Amino acid sequence: MKWHLHITVKPHWNWTFVDVHEALKRDVERHGVKPLVITNHPRGGLQPYKELIPSKEVEGDEASASREIFRLGVLLNNAGWRITRLKIEGDPREGSVRNRALYFETHLKNAPLPLKLAPISTTAKGNTFHTLRAPRYTDIYLQMIRWQDEWPYMKDFKYEIEACVLDTNPDLDKEWISQ
Repeated sequence: MKWHLHITVKPHWNWTFVDVHEALKRDVERHGVKPLVITNHPRGGLQPYKELIPSKEVEGDEASASREIFRLGVLLNNAGWRITRLKIEGDPREGSVRNRALYFETHLKNAPLPLKLAPISTTAKGNTFHTLRAPRYTDIYLQMIRWQDEWPYMKDFKYEIEACVLDTNPDLDKEWISQ
């Protein structure tokens, strides 16, 4: 089974953002990890903020995904990064994953939606992601069906629902995503 590993980090030092991003690339790419940088755009007039989220896909069971995310967390900590979150996401179509999920998410890449419908984040490559989070799989699935009924151009839009089985700091998104 495929798992998505996400480690949110902050530097221990005060460098420019460009220097921080270059240091992150140096520290993670040799371990097969992508150095993602996203900008979250909170609703309610709060200021956008950047997050550094090294991410990796792994194959295997949940135990091996857990061992790998903790191994990567230790490597990044030893390289001088402060770990603010470890997160593992899997496929909710697997019954054991769906039953263990803390919550479910989908990230709609460049979706043709009105901006107020879901929290958004942007990447350096110019992609926009609308993120939906819900405590149950069916909540997200039914929301997507409603949007497809309301906006015909969403009928052919592809999306993937993920089940979060580990999140060491769910409050990190409190200002950005409300469940």
